[in-house]
Amino acid sequence: MHDWQPFVGGNAGNEQAMSVSWSLQFYPDKKNTTGRQLNQLIKSKESVSTETLSGKSVAVQGLGAMEWLLFDQASVGAMPSRCPLAQAVAARVYQSAQEMHRAWKNNPWQGVDSKQHEAAILAGMATQLDAIAKTLSLPMGKPGFPKPYQAQAWRSGQSLSLLKTGLVALLQRNQKTLQPLLAQKGHQLLSDRVTKHLLQAIESVPDSKAIAPLLEEKAEYQTLMVTANHLHYLQVALSDEVGPSLGVVVGFNATDGD
Repeated sequence: MHDWQPFVGGNAGNEQAMSVSWSLQFYPDKKNTTGRQLNQLIKSKESVSTETLSGKSVAVQGLGAMEWLLFDQASVGAMPSRCPLAQAVAARVYQSAQEMHRAWKNNPWQGVDSKQHEAAILAGMATQLDAIAKTLSLPMGKPGFPKPYQAQAWRSGQSLSLLKTGLVALLQRNQKTLQPLLAQKGHQLLSDRVTKHLLQAIESVPDSKAIAPLLEEKAEYQTLMVTANHLHYLQVALSDEVGPSLGVVVGFNATDGD
């Protein structure tokens, strides 16, 4: 899951990669579609291969399905059916990872003009940031009404660990793309401010790997609010400061509307 985090929201602009990403991670899974459909497969005792799995719902093909098979306690009794299914899912994840690798072999921005390239840099940053922010905002819900089962990788207790990994990947993307672009355009202070808040966001992520324990107590919840506020600041900065500075509008992205 950690190796996947740079791709969470990070495929904007590459339609082939965005399509493959659903096969690798079906998230958010607000209705436990993965669990329900995997249970149905186990109960049906159907012999599932990588080929047959590729024709089924993406909810049973990717990393979320693998996590369910490894960590969901409710399905422990179905172990004889679970093991061959886990092997098929693992093989399908490998297959999808190869497809993702092929999708990025060609540069989707090759041949675009400078303004289009600048727009792509900002859109890529904004889309990845929004996707990362969603992995925190969904389980946080509203104060007093958290939704722990909306967290990424909640079964394996890795939600916050993955959040930090995703933010580190976003920082690296910023350092290679947006940061030098803003400096080149004469917006060094803005560039420094964005980078500073990214670093602060990473530093603010609580040390706990799992998010669920922090959703139960007010003081712990407030530590999550600190990170959420940093992410919100960055979203506003990209939209209201970076965009106008580059003459680019930050528009609708694929992480909205779930």
